[in-house]
Amino acid sequence: MKEMHDELEGYCRMLGHRLPFRYCRGANEGLPCRKIMDCWYDVFPVLEFLAGNYSEEELKAAFGAPRKTRIESIIEIVHRARNGVEDSGGE
Repeated sequence: MKEMHDELEGYCRMLGHRLPFRYCRGANEGLPCRKIMDCWYDVFPVLEFLAGNYSEEELKAAFGAPRKTRIESIIEIVHRARNGVEDSGGE
C-alpha cells in the first residue's frame, strides 16, 4: 500500500526543508524522487517499500534515467510556459 508512510515527515536534502513522504514518492512525475533512499533509509525500510510498491520499469524510470541538467530543466519549463500561452490564444 503506497500511502502507508504518507504522513511521515522528513528532511528533504534536495529542497532543504521538511516534507511529507507522500511528496517524495511522487515528486518525479508521479514516481519516487531519486534521493528518496538517502532521505528515508533511517526512518523505515524504504528499499523494501519501493520494491513492494513499484514495478521494475517504474524504478528504472525513476532511478536509471540520466538526470537533467539545470539548464535543461529551465528550458523545459520555458517551453511548457510558452506552449501554455500559445494554446490559450496568447502571442
